Amino acid sequence: RDLHSFPTRRSSDLKRWRHPGDQTDIPRAMWGRGYNYLGSDRFVDDATFFRMKQLTLSYGLPRTMLKKWGLSRTEVYLTAYDLWTLTRYKGQNPEVGIPGGVYPLATDNADTPRPIRIALGLSVDF
Repeated sequence: RDLHSFPTRRSSDLKRWRHPGDQTDIPRAMWGRGYNYLGSDRFVDDATFFRMKQLTLSYGLPRTMLKKWGLSRTEVYLTAYDLWTLTRYKGQNPEVGIPGGVYPLATDNADTPRPIRIALGLSVDF
């Protein structure tokens, strides 16, 4: 198949330099040689995000009701984790780790976004 027929390829991949005389600002793709291994800001995306990390709702039952059962305090709660993420990042998850080292380059490894988790609980004091 022709490379132009693959819908998943970035348009910049298709515009890269391939043959003498090509007019483009995208360098040719090279593996293991040349200067393509160096860090570049060519494909840097804004990865700022705002995430609702944790939200807890709780309700304490009235003390008058609890006295009948011999309880001093009862609380029902619902906690939700990673409810939503607000971002313009084009990748799957904007939370990209920063590697250590002398010349660190943050790389999006297409990590799966964090799943929404929900916990329901009951706290009882006698």
